[in-house]
Amino acid sequence: MDILINILLSILSGIYAGLIVARFVKFEEIRTQVKRVVQDIDFMNEGPNGELVMINEPRIRDLHYCYSELLYLKHKNSADVVGSLITAISSTKIAPGQVTGDIGDFYMVWQSMVRKMVPNIRVLLSPKPRF
Repeated sequence: MDILINILLSILSGIYAGLIVARFVKFEEIRTQVKRVVQDIDFMNEGPNGELVMINEPRIRDLHYCYSELLYLKHKNSADVVGSLITAISSTKIAPGQVTGDIGDFYMVWQSMVRKMVPNIRVLLSPKPRF
């Protein structure tokens, strides 16, 4: 009888651990996609005092997709970071011809924001499946 209880508990704990890992992998997948979008931003020199950021429209859509996925998965803080990135990139893109300053300054900030995104631990550890 003890063996059956141990087997049952082992199976349940294995399923729970698998859920946690699957949730974390999904979060990492989204974060990697956001990193790729930021790293794929094309720059076009607009003059000696500043540069213009150019980004392909489909890539901005990728950020919107990541934003909605993070919200659906209940990673609100990370979704807010992606929302901030969308706003920052869009505002830089919308202002063509205006001096934006040194591209390296905000490009590094954007990359840093993505690298600092962390999953919501409560969501990862929640026993309720959400896929």
